Amino acid sequence: TGTTDASGTAFLDITAEVQETLTVTVTGGNVYPFQGTLEVIPPEGPWIMEDYYLLDDNAGGNGNGLMDYDESILLSLAVKNIGTSEATNLDVELSTTDPYITITDNLHNYGNIPAGQSVLATNAFSFTVTDDIPDEHTVLIDVAATMGITTWNSNLSIIGHAPVLSIGTITISDPGGNNNGLLDPGETATIIIPVSNNGNSMSPDATAYLSSTSSYITLNNTSDDLGPIDIGETADASYSVSVSPTAPMGESVDLDFDVIAGNYDTSKLIMTSIGLMIEDWETGDFNKFPWTMGGNADWTLVTDNPHEGIYCARSGNINDSQVSDMEVTVSVIGDGNITFYRKVSSENSWDYLKFFIDGSLIDEWSGNIAWGQVNYPVSAGVHIFKWQYYKDYIYSSGEDCAWIDYIIFPYPTPPVPPVSPPYQTEFEEMGIIPIGWYNDSGDDFDWTINSGSTPSNNTGPSGDHTTGSGYYMYTEATDPNNPNKRADFITPAFDLSSLADVEVKFWYHMYDNTVNNYMGSLHLDVLLNDVCIYDVMTPISGNQGDQWYEQLVDLTAYAGEIIELRFRGITGSGYASDICIDDFSIDGTILAPYLNVELTAFLEGSFNGSIMNTHINGILPSVQPYNAAPWDYNGTESAGVMPADVVDWVLVELRDATSAANATLATRIARQAGLLLSNGNIVAINGFSPLLFDNSISNSLFVVIHHRNHLAILSANAVTLSGENYPYDFTTASGQAYGTDSQKQLTTGKWGMMSGDANANGTIGNEDLIPEWNTNAGKAGYYPADLNLDRQVDNRDKDNYWLPNFGKGTSVPD
Repeated sequence: TGTTDASGTAFLDITAEVQETLTVTVTGGNVYPFQGTLEVIPPEGPWIMEDYYLLDDNAGGNGNGLMDYDESILLSLAVKNIGTSEATNLDVELSTTDPYITITDNLHNYGNIPAGQSVLATNAFSFTVTDDIPDEHTVLIDVAATMGITTWNSNLSIIGHAPVLSIGTITISDPGGNNNGLLDPGETATIIIPVSNNGNSMSPDATAYLSSTSSYITLNNTSDDLGPIDIGETADASYSVSVSPTAPMGESVDLDFDVIAGNYDTSKLIMTSIGLMIEDWETGDFNKFPWTMGGNADWTLVTDNPHEGIYCARSGNINDSQVSDMEVTVSVIGDGNITFYRKVSSENSWDYLKFFIDGSLIDEWSGNIAWGQVNYPVSAGVHIFKWQYYKDYIYSSGEDCAWIDYIIFPYPTPPVPPVSPPYQTEFEEMGIIPIGWYNDSGDDFDWTINSGSTPSNNTGPSGDHTTGSGYYMYTEATDPNNPNKRADFITPAFDLSSLADVEVKFWYHMYDNTVNNYMGSLHLDVLLNDVCIYDVMTPISGNQGDQWYEQLVDLTAYAGEIIELRFRGITGSGYASDICIDDFSIDGTILAPYLNVELTAFLEGSFNGSIMNTHINGILPSVQPYNAAPWDYNGTESAGVMPADVVDWVLVELRDATSAANATLATRIARQAGLLLSNGNIVAINGFSPLLFDNSISNSLFVVIHHRNHLAILSANAVTLSGENYPYDFTTASGQAYGTDSQKQLTTGKWGMMSGDANANGTIGNEDLIPEWNTNAGKAGYYPADLNLDRQVDNRDKDNYWLPNFGKGTSVPD
């Protein structure tokens, strides 16, 4: 019911409770479509400020002022009277249906509250949190304020904090065995499995349990007490395991791994294998693996000139237009490579040895090819590997067959990280190619490691360069490896990022004592970002005489990059064109100067009492976000995989000045976007290294840190060298940042950058609210107006950060 005044405005008296939605229905005689403005005028009285509360968990929790699992918490709640008359004898009652908390004190009388005033009832309410609340679970608490017969309703939302346990990648330590990082027959090794806490609360005491159904291993301990695991930390569970001496090579082993920490747990079934899966037929039969034969004749085991041991496999005797197949099905437990040695004697370009994976032709060889090793990538899963000798419809040549020996089936192999110079090798690894070096599979034949003279007369050295009795690498040019056949030998990847100049040194031997001068040529290429740069040195060709020569190659053009080098040997027109290399090294001058800047800073918005929350981590852009105004930074930093402990991107700026007051924009010498971790460390895009700048300092180094919605700060003191790094911690005192009140105290002994500068203009004012906050209020996502970095633009951002910091400005000089 209502009344209408002279202007035609109708006033309706609503006696029912009105919360967030009001529906008005007009009925009667002559009813016209509604036109005009509908305005709801609330009754005079208090209203609950849903975002103004404080938690006290000192007595029943860890004292961080947050809602963690298994805590007893006191809640302080503010009520404000936004009416024009005094609220009297006001009762406030809390209730919830959330299963993870129990309210133990739900009612408090606020007495009288004058118009426009607010009252904070300290520790007026209490509740307990269950010991299994999920991390980042939001608890909704209904709040009812009653004065007489009138009740106003609102609600609170409080985020819970709990551990989140995850299991990392298994490693095996066997220094008491052959130290190959595998479980081998007869060894006792240590299995190490990392357990990480990716949640927002320290875990209860954690215990890790390991079991297995394999009869080939004995677990000498099955549990490991890890204790509590802190936020962002990792604890390693270790187990001693003994492998039976009779365990078959390649036998799969199941490891059932469980972690229990209070009411939080995680588990994982981990598969590994015993030793390498090797087939060398030294059992004298085909029974070690489930081999099947096909085609027109079976493969057989022979003892004539195997690659190693006593036996190798030889293709069957077939006629024209026939094939001899040998295949095996293998379960591959992880991405890796299959390697094997092959030899061929056939009609060149007509009769072939072919290799298939899952029915697809991978490679083929014909002609006279000596023993050589090849390798091909294979993904995890069940695969069929087939070797086939194929004859065309006419003619034969050579022994008309192929041989296979020493197959290493795929197994997971850790990637070899780039090597930072200085690096050298004399190829003295007991006749084995050094780690990281490999023969490419797309050429004609392989480089070979050798000691003493090469097999052919009138070519090659009588010994290595180093001692005369050691090892070196060479290309054997005897038929069929000539003429103009290519062998590619590739180095490990070298990280040249910290070098100002780069020089490669090696020794070579290219000797042909025949009258025909068969010698070929030696080339050196650079492999950079999957692109080959050919001939970075002048190719060496022709007979060089029976001696070793030193070669120096300037690769300064590639300083700052990660590269591989490729030795490309091209044989000449005959057998006497062996090419040899020895004593390889790569080195350079460390960048002088260079700056490893190691910074620590906190953001007020995401600080949770000890570290910073990572609530927006799942929506962080992979590319740095400072390429727009007001920063206009054109850097290309990007993180392919965002580490779990990253809070946000920051922009770091270096200034070279005599003092902080003089560190104006004109003194800026460099900028770089970095990742801010939850512990305050600012790191490079790899997630752990300090920021590296290729700059020199003439005066003193000062550092500026920019953030999307926090006031920028400048180091009050010069940043000086300590060891190899330039460290500076902004968090230890307010005075660590230049200017007065440039930072805000977040907790005892910790200071951080002030939140509220949503438009990043250097001041916190009305323009940060309108339009920045108003436009995006109620939205979820990566917005500058999300001042507390919780993915939500809401009243917490406005009332808890923008309003208290209103009028503040940066002290960074322009």
